[in-house]
Amino acid sequence: MNSFSYVIGNSIDVSSILDEWALKAQEYINIYFEGNRENTRDTPFWDCVSKIQFLSDAILFGDQDITIDEFRGVVDDNQVLQAIAAIKEVEVEYEGERLNAIAIESLTNAPWNVVEQVQVETKKGSATSLVEEIVKESQSKQFGGVVKLFAIPRAKYRYNEIGFIETDGSGEMLLTRELAERFLANQAYRRSSQLFD
Repeated sequence: MNSFSYVIGNSIDVSSILDEWALKAQEYINIYFEGNRENTRDTPFWDCVSKIQFLSDAILFGDQDITIDEFRGVVDDNQVLQAIAAIKEVEVEYEGERLNAIAIESLTNAPWNVVEQVQVETKKGSATSLVEEIVKESQSKQFGGVVKLFAIPRAKYRYNEIGFIETDGSGEMLLTRELAERFLANQAYRRSSQLFD
């Protein structure tokens, strides 16, 4: 299991990193997809490229009401950013109860973690580790680890594996207090079991 460190907002040069990711993604498109982005459609790599563009535009144009302070990421041992997300503090209603939560507005891996061909920079588990750190941040804010997001159909199974449940069929998914605790316990178990391999 790869290890990562959590980074917040201004501690990373989000704009420059997203520009670098966009260039790297284009390099992969040129090498593996005949130079045509359309050839990546309906793949996780397409989703990654689209999210990089969304997050870059959010910073550049400010049209998504996302500030630098709302970015979170995980870096590997070489201080390379491996996954990034934009988050907001929100209130959600679940089973008649109003809950404070962190909403993941957008989350993506670095392009080398998504392209099918393994790259030198590839580090598996970065997106899951980023969600784990966001859950811990939710706990530290006294939100009980509650996290909300909207998932495209292709990504729902990944979030189901973590413990997120669908709330209304619209793609909205929620990690409740109990499911957050279970997810964190599973992550801790996975780490400790590797120590004895």
